[in-house]
Amino acid sequence: MTDVNTGRGGSRVGAGRKPIPCKTHRLNLADSAEPTKAPQKECDYLIHLREKSNHYQQMVIRSFCGSWACPLCNRSNKWKWINQITSRTIINVDEERHWSSQASIMSVKTDKEWDCVRKRLQRKNADFARVRLNDGQLAVINNGGFGDLYTGDSFESELKKIFDAVGYGHKPVSTSKTWQMGTQESTHKWERVSRLQINLPALNEALSEFDIHTEPILSVHLSGLTFKCPPDWTEQEIESFSYDLASRPGEESE
Repeated sequence: MTDVNTGRGGSRVGAGRKPIPCKTHRLNLADSAEPTKAPQKECDYLIHLREKSNHYQQMVIRSFCGSWACPLCNRSNKWKWINQITSRTIINVDEERHWSSQASIMSVKTDKEWDCVRKRLQRKNADFARVRLNDGQLAVINNGGFGDLYTGDSFESELKKIFDAVGYGHKPVSTSKTWQMGTQESTHKWERVSRLQINLPALNEALSEFDIHTEPILSVHLSGLTFKCPPDWTEQEIESFSYDLASRPGEESE
C-alpha cells in the first residue's frame, strides 16, 4: 500500500514542522483480536401502544435498545450496516435486478492518521464509512479509490469479515453524510399503554380470544403488529382489555 504522507494534494508543511501523519495500510483482519464476550443485557420485549386521538387503533411493537453493547442488537446493527453500505455502493443492476456493489477498503492505525485521511476524502468529495474494530484498527470503506478495490461477492465477503471483527461497546461506525443510516420512523401520534410480559405468539393467542384481527407492521424500522378494538367497545372496555394484556404473565425462565 502506498504511503500517502502529506505533501501532494494536502496543505503545505512549513519549514521545521513535522508532516501530519497521513498513512493508509492494507487491512489485516487475520491479526484482529477476537471480540470480547457479550455482556448480559435485557432487550427485545413488547410495548403496547395506542393512538392518542383514537384509542380503538392500537399496536404492539418489539422494543430493542439498539446498543452495540447488547448481544442481540450488536448482531442486528452489524447486519443493518452491511446492508446500508452495500446499498450505497451499487455499481450495476442487471435485467433480473441482481445488483453488484464496489468500494475500496483500507486500514488506518491511529486517530491522527484518520483525521488526515478523512480530510483528503472530503476534499475529493468521496463518501466513506469508518469502522473501529475490536483491536483498535480502523477499517475505511470508501468510493474515493483509497485502498484495495473490492467488487461483488468479494466486497460483501470483506464487509462481513470487517463487522465480524467489531466488538461490544460504543458505536463503532461513522460515515459521510450520504452514507448515514436513516432515522427511525416517528411514533409521536401514539402513546404508551404498557410493557407486556408475554411474547408475540402468546399475544396473538390472547388477541384471538377477543376475536381481534391483526396486521403485521410493514417497516424496516419497526417490528410488530397493529389491530383495532371492536367498534362497539366502550372506553372502559378498552381499558379493561389493556389491563388484561398487561397482566398476563410471561414464560418462566429456566
